[in-house]
Amino acid sequence: DLAPALALVYGPDRGGVHETAKAIKAAYLGKDFDPLQYVSLEESALTGQAGLLADEAAALPMFGDCKLVHVSGANAAVVAAVKFYLAKLADASSAMASMIIVEADNLRPTSPLRKAAESDKRAMALPCYALEARDISRLIRQTMEGENYRIEAQAMDLLSARLATDRGIIKRELERLVL
Repeated sequence: DLAPALALVYGPDRGGVHETAKAIKAAYLGKDFDPLQYVSLEESALTGQAGLLADEAAALPMFGDCKLVHVSGANAAVVAAVKFYLAKLADASSAMASMIIVEADNLRPTSPLRKAAESDKRAMALPCYALEARDISRLIRQTMEGENYRIEAQAMDLLSARLATDRGIIKRELERLVL
């Protein structure tokens, strides 16, 4: 009941953006959801079809009571579709039982997509910034402990100094290390 109708996840940390969107999807749909409750759209699919996003959100799934539409990209077509969807929500007498997640790269504060998400009460914007050294160390420790490994302080310092700041790259490199 407290979920927003639209969540914009953006930032320079592409891995963090993807992980956050994945966590929202898992929290909203649950672990064992019906595949008809999830729709993935690329930004090119919305070109010239601003109403497609609203149509997908309004289409009720055959099984389950909620639906998630996942959009990748932030071009002008996505901006138009998001604005159209939020306008439809404002006109609707009842709230749609759907959630939209929009994954985007880093957006300026003046970005029309970011402005739309930040100014509408039914939407939220979640920035994902590059990790700092202490965050990288925490992620390394959590990942290693999750795999039942311990890492010495010197190895931790060396590893955190050599890894990138993108959460996705760090996760992949740690998976390789564990293997």
